[in-house]
Amino acid sequence: MEDRERFLNARDTLRALLDNSIVPVINENDAVATAEIKVGDNDNLSALAAILAGADKLLLLTDQPGLFTADPRSNPQAELIKDVYGIDDALRAIRRR
Repeated sequence: MEDRERFLNARDTLRALLDNSIVPVINENDAVATAEIKVGDNDNLSALAAILAGADKLLLLTDQPGLFTADPRSNPQAELIKDVYGIDDALRAIRRR
């Protein structure tokens, strides 16, 4: 989140829910999301939620065999990235697509 106040409000809300043993269901509702609150997809939203929660790890479950350079369902040129040892410029570029 680029707006610090919104980030802190979201973080505090998430922490309050977790502190009260409430497991929030976080989902980007594409049908009603406005451009200013749209994250992009639930994978990106889960990464944001992990940051807000101060998580050490994020596990993504998918029907894909791994991380690709693009969405293999819509891009036949997408290549599987076999190993990731850190976040480099190539991975940052994928995120911006």
